[in-house]
Amino acid sequence: MRHMTAAAFSLLLAVGAQAAEPTTPQEAMGPLKSLVGRWEGEGWMSTPAAGRQTFLSQEIVSERVGGAAMLVEGLHKSSAAPHAVVHDAMGVIVWSPRDKAYRFRTNLSTGMYGDHAMTVEPGKFTWGMTVGNGGKVEYVTAFTADTWHETGRYSLDGKTWTPIFEMTLRKKP
Repeated sequence: MRHMTAAAFSLLLAVGAQAAEPTTPQEAMGPLKSLVGRWEGEGWMSTPAAGRQTFLSQEIVSERVGGAAMLVEGLHKSSAAPHAVVHDAMGVIVWSPRDKAYRFRTNLSTGMYGDHAMTVEPGKFTWGMTVGNGGKVEYVTAFTADTWHETGRYSLDGKTWTPIFEMTLRKKP
């Protein structure tokens, strides 16, 4: 009888977990809605080619295709030379009902692009990629209604991580 009770409990948990999943892409975008708007701030990034660069940043997030996707446009200009662009990126966040997963599809001004797995929690999203040398890059964004703090890190072995990006933004009215 004890086995039946545990099995029934497990079934109820599984049914409850399924019910909590979004049923539409628009519903899945709910935890990210506070990102919609214009953001400004500053940060730094480090690349093998350019080393560490500080920048002034602008991110614009907008809902697209009836709220089923979010377009994220980032323009980062050198703190030392404000007309010089150090990073120009665009991404589209989507949730696939078929795969029951978020994706972050990114494009850079360099021509690089990718389709990355993404996790979303209240006030936070994480995404990453494997790079050419087998290393891993991970970005974590924590946000509230008016603050956005993003960090990036790199690891060759998945155990030792090196910071490569940080930015703090405030939402503009």
